[in-house]
Amino acid sequence: LGVAPASALFFAAYEPMKRALEDGEGGDGGVGARLTAGAVAGLVSSVVRVPTEVIKTRRQVGASAAASVSGIIAATGVGG
Repeated sequence: LGVAPASALFFAAYEPMKRALEDGEGGDGGVGARLTAGAVAGLVSSVVRVPTEVIKTRRQVGASAAASVSGIIAATGVGG
């Protein structure tokens, strides 16, 4: 499974954002548009990737998934 959901979200966010930032007359919007689209897409994918990586890491040290999630919520709240 890995980072497939986060990668899918990245590409699902990148292309529409890049198109929204392109010049209106068929231009590509330049490097700035691609960098901005990449930054926004990275932020969107991190919303999924980071929490799942934290849970995965806690499971690797012996905690169950339920204990990992409840421990994170107890320590930092839902917003983390």
